[in-house]
Amino acid sequence: MGFGSGPKRESVPRTGFKGFTGFKGFTGFKGFTGFKGFTGFTGFTGFGRGSCLPGDLGARKVEDLVAWQLAYQLQREVLAFTAVEPAASDRKFCDQVRDSARSAARNTAEVFGRFSPREFARFLRIAAGSLLETTHHLRDARDCGYLIAGEEERLRRLALRALKANIRLQQYLRRCNQRS
Repeated sequence: MGFGSGPKRESVPRTGFKGFTGFKGFTGFKGFTGFKGFTGFTGFTGFGRGSCLPGDLGARKVEDLVAWQLAYQLQREVLAFTAVEPAASDRKFCDQVRDSARSAARNTAEVFGRFSPREFARFLRIAAGSLLETTHHLRDARDCGYLIAGEEERLRRLALRALKANIRLQQYLRRCNQRS
């Protein structure tokens, strides 16, 4: 017997969703205003060892994380000062400082969607390294005359604030991994 040489079946018409007009009599959720009186799941402590959900951070999206917000603000500031002279003419410097500044926000965002505390902490360590690299580039920018001392100091403080938020998030994730 070859392919398709078995007994023939009667064909059953498949309609799928063609012609579907909705649920008869259903008019929607008119008047629904939410679950009144619901205050959350009291006594719920998580799903066991290593479980920390993004909601536990108070973050529904990566943009809610302070660590990401500060890293992204630094990224925008770096992109702004490297877009104008005299920094703009040093293409190699611009590429390096832009990449390190982008890396912190990028790595924080990348792992947020597949939340695993251990993996999240690993990506945050990479982001922290990028923030430290960016502070080095900022000093270099001052030394090369691309930034005045006050501007370099302001951006360096922003990078250090982002680093502090990053480290605190890492500490939180370590506590999650230590839960029983």
